Amino acid sequence: MRDVLKTSGGFCASGGAYVIAHQCASSDARDMLIGIVGMLFFGGFFAGLTSWADGPLMTPSGLMWAALFGSLGWQFIRPPKGAPNDLVVGVVFLLMAAGGLYPAISSGWEWIRRGGEPEPDDAAFGGVPLVRATAHVQTDVAPATAALPQQSPLIPKRLVIPPKDVA
Repeated sequence: MRDVLKTSGGFCASGGAYVIAHQCASSDARDMLIGIVGMLFFGGFFAGLTSWADGPLMTPSGLMWAALFGSLGWQFIRPPKGAPNDLVVGVVFLLMAAGGLYPAISSGWEWIRRGGEPEPDDAAFGGVPLVRATAHVQTDVAPATAALPQQSPLIPKRLVIPPKDVA
């Protein structure tokens, strides 16, 4: 991105039916492709190692988000000589980077606080299970004369499907 800012003022294009003011150099496309593929490869590698070590799962994606938008924000706030200074875009990118950095830091801090232990299964909901199921088993009733289940008073009668006759 810095090279595009320096050589063509922050934008370039190639091909098409219209007259293009700033042609993209072949190195621009190559550098961007290498950067994107490299970030995906090393981000996946980092996520795999973090998962293997039972680390927090939000940290890799949050750090990649913060690295991407933080570097773009820095490029727009401090452009090279001859490039326009777009302070508003740079600040917006830095705010977007902070949005990814906060969950990554808090997730990593929780992992350190737990001493490297994996997250509990119900940690996302404050330790409270979402569903509690109970089963009432009647052992003294013969299978042929089993009683029909009682209708819950919380379900409106218009939503009750009548049971089929038990033969």
